[in-house]
Amino acid sequence: MKKHSSLRPAAAFVLLLASGIPRTPKGNAGPKVADAKPGDIRVMVTAAIRVPLDTVLAEAAKVVGHPLVVEYGSARGGLKDEILAGQAFEVAILLPDVNEDIKAKDRSWRIRYRQC
Repeated sequence: MKKHSSLRPAAAFVLLLASGIPRTPKGNAGPKVADAKPGDIRVMVTAAIRVPLDTVLAEAAKVVGHPLVVEYGSARGGLKDEILAGQAFEVAILLPDVNEDIKAKDRSWRIRYRQC
């Protein structure tokens, strides 16, 4: 199973998010990247930035030209566990310590990891 696809749409999405939007309360209900259709960009995001991210999702989908399936959750819990279990995705917006922990435990993450 392919772990990631073209980084160009994913990079555009991450750059769009780098606008300094303030953090807001967390939540984790919603779609799962495991349910994404072919051509969708699968995004795993810490729930700490759910509200500000939701405000730019429609614009981000237009910019990258693909539908976005965004799964929110606990960076140190469910999302990290899914990634270590092999869940495929294009973009993960987690926490620096979680990124380092995943890199230490999963060799394939070290190969494909890009910090923005």
